[in-house]
Amino acid sequence: MKELIEEFILVAYSKIADEKPPAFINVKNTCLNNLASIEFISLSELSKEIDALNKKISKAKSLIVFSHGPGDNTRTQNFFNEIKQHKSTLYIDYSGGDPSYHPFWADIQRSKNCNELYQCLKYWSKAFVINPLENIKHRTVNDLQPLSIELGRLIELIEKKDNNSLINYAKELSDLWGEQLNGPTNKIVRLWYRLVGKDGLCWGYSEVPKMPQYVSLPKKGIEEFCFYQWLKLFHGDERLDKWKALIDHCQLDIGICGHFIVKNRGGIYETAREIEKDIENIEGATPELLKEKLDKFIKWINQLNDLFEELVAECLIK
Repeated sequence: MKELIEEFILVAYSKIADEKPPAFINVKNTCLNNLASIEFISLSELSKEIDALNKKISKAKSLIVFSHGPGDNTRTQNFFNEIKQHKSTLYIDYSGGDPSYHPFWADIQRSKNCNELYQCLKYWSKAFVINPLENIKHRTVNDLQPLSIELGRLIELIEKKDNNSLINYAKELSDLWGEQLNGPTNKIVRLWYRLVGKDGLCWGYSEVPKMPQYVSLPKKGIEEFCFYQWLKLFHGDERLDKWKALIDHCQLDIGICGHFIVKNRGGIYETAREIEKDIENIEGATPELLKEKLDKFIKWINQLNDLFEELVAECLIK
């Protein structure tokens, strides 16, 4: 009967990127403590070691793999595809463009023994999985919160039938939204950009605005990668139900070649445009109809928060 180990951690690193195991590790690039067996192997050499790796993996109750991309040969790619099918596997495909890339490797190099290295890799296995999602959720919530307050103030003035204050406040908002690019349509486009990546949206197709100069897009950082592909890498297609609910709520659908399109008319983006038109021409707007649109948008924001929470909870399940 084979002796099982709790966990096998594989780091498939790139020599081209000047990555290397920590200085303390032995010549075989492996170390072992009472919790896990850890092995570093370069992507260029991995295909030669697959049989040996499979034997080690078969003795482990769970597996964590950090890989600098999927490798450049079919055998290596097939190896990764096979191990990703196991429920006990956490596969992390990192790249030099990740915001956490340099801190990740700095922590590895600081490790002085196997216990420190184990704690380091366990930390980053959680950080790589959850932090991008948490960051996007918090940025979106923080981006939408001021808008929710502004729309709530409009509703309050409509309910009070304080038309003079409503007109004055609407004119202030219209100027503010135009100057700071912070109106409802801008907020939605920034959310689309966060969810599907810089190149993920078919800009200018159907109802999607052209790649906008008038939209303030997020700064470089966590949103530069395709969030959809990130989710697939970590959780596979079977974990995408909550993601599909989220993009459906945001009026997106998968189009050709994996790009995203606005799926229909009459969704939240059109509501946002109607709100902006009403605010810009507040004296000609019907307060009761405007209130319905404002209520719809605030309800949409609240539901969006709930969907993000559900997605986070789904991704925490291993």
